[in-house]
Amino acid sequence: MPDRKAYPTTPALIPKAVASKRNGAVYEAWQQIVEKYSARDLTVPGDKFPAISGIASKIRKATHSEYLAGLWKGNIASDLLWSASSQISTAPDRFALETWRAPSYSWASIDTAVTYTHLDDEEREAFTPATLLTASKTIPKGLNPLGTLADASITVRGPTMEATLCSEQNRGIWEYMLLVKGTSSISCTPDCLLVDALIKTESNGEEQRTTRRAKNNDSLGNFKSPVLCLSVARHDNLIFGLVLGVSERLPNAWERLGTFAAGTEAMQNANEQEIMLV
Repeated sequence: MPDRKAYPTTPALIPKAVASKRNGAVYEAWQQIVEKYSARDLTVPGDKFPAISGIASKIRKATHSEYLAGLWKGNIASDLLWSASSQISTAPDRFALETWRAPSYSWASIDTAVTYTHLDDEEREAFTPATLLTASKTIPKGLNPLGTLADASITVRGPTMEATLCSEQNRGIWEYMLLVKGTSSISCTPDCLLVDALIKTESNGEEQRTTRRAKNNDSLGNFKSPVLCLSVARHDNLIFGLVLGVSERLPNAWERLGTFAAGTEAMQNANEQEIMLV
């Protein structure tokens, strides 16, 4: 995958992209703005969506795409692959939010700066989505359809693989590795600090072990816990995907924990399935 590129934020970014009449350029501009915007400290953190809704309105008008909690239906594979940009220390902003603000697949679900891998036109041609969006639900809290959310989810179909997520602290920094049968360990870029957890299933009330985002009152420690890997896209011989844990919020749904990149052999025994992300 090409190296991440740095772009300046300029007032002309959106108009220039819109003038190109290429949706790819418009989505690229959106991701650049999200990178800069996510690094800012807002006076009211809950205003993340309202504060950027004016720009989102311009993107929607230019692309005629559906807005999905900070992501775009027409660019869903690339938009899903945002990554938290800083190391995982025990700083307050590296825990899960205390109050729900956005679904886990949205960059607005954390208070950390995020990054995307930016592609030029030639690289974009080699970027092949592996996940298909089959359904979505976005419920605004007020009258602004691009503003604060009450609830949201997406349903996708793609290759999935069960894996074990391992945590280890190295010089004060928490690191996470994926163990997939038949491959060497794979680095996971977590969205925030993670912990293993026991969740009661709705069907029979039994407890199920999984991994979730850590809350600020959780005890952190080394663990080995099951996760699900979802292949989102391919670029040359690499697969880029999401690491998921069973949802505590909604039965039979999954929540995003982080991202991974691996050779295609890591998902050679993957099973195609449809899953809901919340």
